[in-house]
Amino acid sequence: MFFSKNLFNFPGFLLRHLSLFLVLVLLSFGVFSYTRAGAPEQVFAATSSNLNFQGRLLNSSGSVVSDGYYNLEFKLFNAS
Repeated sequence: MFFSKNLFNFPGFLLRHLSLFLVLVLLSFGVFSYTRAGAPEQVFAATSSNLNFQGRLLNSSGSVVSDGYYNLEFKLFNAS
């Protein structure tokens, strides 16, 4: 007979595989707990009070003005 009773000692076979399964479950739980330990519950992003804007400054004829210092005024309105 190809399979004999001694080939698969059922209680020993089951015990080995069950213990291996339990070890893997405990290791997985440990790794998961370690990676989640100390993680903050909430994360807040930093905000800035500055608004960056880039554009082209043109004169009345539509050509680019020369380099220099210019006073600009920006106004923001609510959409209505």
